[in-house]
Amino acid sequence: MGIRFASLGSGSKGNGTLIDDGNTCLLIDLGFTIKESVRRLSRLGMSPDDVDAILVTHEHADHIHGVAGFARKFSTPVYLTPGTYQAKLMALFIQRSPLSPGTPGQPPATGAFRREPPDLRHRI
Repeated sequence: MGIRFASLGSGSKGNGTLIDDGNTCLLIDLGFTIKESVRRLSRLGMSPDDVDAILVTHEHADHIHGVAGFARKFSTPVYLTPGTYQAKLMALFIQRSPLSPGTPGQPPATGAFRREPPDLRHRI
């Protein structure tokens, strides 16, 4: 089986992308409410239990709005860069969630996917 890429949505109201290789399913960002995230996953034939981890690209609200609630409700691990982890918004949105801020130079893996975030700037 190949790798499936599917957008849950993209825009100022929320962003989220699903990557699935048949064994491991990752969400890249999750800017939607829990209810909306579940609905969008369902449209793709997926459930929250299928999601192995959430990878956060940066701390803008349209990328993280639903991360904390989803992670808490479904016990989904969340991975993010140390810089994003330290950002004030992450502390507000992701309290008491299973976080893994990562270690520079030591990319973690989930299933067959290895995460090595580039150091990029994103301007509004």
